[in-house]
Amino acid sequence: MDDKIILADGRSAIEAHNDYPALFAQTNKEALEEFSFPENDKETFLFYRAGFTNSNKYAQSSWVGDQVVDWSKSDGLGSTIPASVSLGMSGVSITHQDIGLYTSVVDQKVEGSETSFDVLRCKELLLRSAEMSVFTPIMRTHEGNRPTENWQIYQDDDTIERYARLVDIHSQISEYMGSVMQEAYTLGYPAMRSICFEYDIFSADECEDMKYQFMLGTDLIVAPVIEPKVESWEVTLPKGNWIHLWSSQKFIVDRMLKGQKIDAKVGHPPVFYREESNFSTVFQDIRKNYAEINKFEEFCVNSALSSSFSIILAVFTFLK
Repeated sequence: MDDKIILADGRSAIEAHNDYPALFAQTNKEALEEFSFPENDKETFLFYRAGFTNSNKYAQSSWVGDQVVDWSKSDGLGSTIPASVSLGMSGVSITHQDIGLYTSVVDQKVEGSETSFDVLRCKELLLRSAEMSVFTPIMRTHEGNRPTENWQIYQDDDTIERYARLVDIHSQISEYMGSVMQEAYTLGYPAMRSICFEYDIFSADECEDMKYQFMLGTDLIVAPVIEPKVESWEVTLPKGNWIHLWSSQKFIVDRMLKGQKIDAKVGHPPVFYREESNFSTVFQDIRKNYAEINKFEEFCVNSALSSSFSIILAVFTFLK
């Protein structure tokens, strides 16, 4: 809107600018509540990308944006973790990501160069994104902005089978997820939270070192793999007795266990549960039923180039 426009409440368009997402969410929620739903289905679930103060009163969730389909921490797979944790600390208790991320480009040219490149979603990135989403409140796929050119969950039988396994695991933790969601709705606690939300014994630097891990509720620690072509991953565990979900290996930690290398093949994201959890039998059943998986060998090609996409654009935009 033109900045000279005066709205009905007397504010200028500039003054009302940040309120718009919350007002949009409020309008949609009120409209849906007035709609005549079937008697047995009166609940609605709204989620948005934009938001401001009071958005969480009207939208039950937010997703973390239209990330580039690469491995970058600036705007790729890695960026979704601190984005979700940050949203949670901002009052949006239920957050999630597009499985497979969203933004891809073809024949991308950088000003001043004749060289072009593509950034397209590969099978490995799709599955790593999906296995992270298992341990978040919402599993929601997205074909991306170029569906025919990006790898999809229905691309081949192997992808379908691997994704179905992940969906089954997500369903298996539904009882635990229900307790996490109840806490989110009654207390406002973020479902996906920083380890430092639960533990106040760590310094700011230590919290910064753990920003690519998160806790789902109080009983699960998730350290997603956010790099291509790797089959092990370093994790940090806080004080407590933690059980590795896929192997049942136990880690007894006095304060912090840093740099612990864990097997992390595709389909086995590093996940740990608290030994004394009320849901320990649920997690044990997941290991019994889903630990076995076929070896994955279809790693991304040109991942180094695509993971630099966001940085390249940022540098050239700055220089321009």
